[in-house]
Amino acid sequence: MTERKPRPTGEWLAASSLRNLLQRVEIHKRLLADIRTILPAPLAEHCRDCAVDDGHLIVYTDGQNWAFQLRFLAGDLLARLKAARGVSFRSLRARGLPIERQEPRPRALSDEAKPETAALVERYSQDSTSEELRLALSRLAATLRNPPTQTGA
Repeated sequence: MTERKPRPTGEWLAASSLRNLLQRVEIHKRLLADIRTILPAPLAEHCRDCAVDDGHLIVYTDGQNWAFQLRFLAGDLLARLKAARGVSFRSLRARGLPIERQEPRPRALSDEAKPETAALVERYSQDSTSEELRLALSRLAATLRNPPTQTGA
């Protein structure tokens, strides 16, 4: 059995299919940079990637809300890309990528506001005509004076 020698990386990169793939990646990078230049700043920051499929420009954004906004600018974006790059697309398809859900962090009470806020809430509780509201505001004032300690934060 003959022993095969590993091919140098340069030979792999020289392979036509890999070279074509790398060229397409570079084209998409430049196209995305052009898209970000054309779009308004808040929207441009949320465009993550793009691709071309059968003459359609597909732009991936950070969620459906950004894709929704991008759809309103589709005509202008396609016209400006045609003027800037000389390339026309049949349409723009905006796709929102799923957003990772994060657990909300509990808000810490400000040390500066606690005494004043607790006193104000306590005064409102004393003026309340509703017994249920008076008790709830009293509990809130007590919590503001002595907040529970947070564990695991």
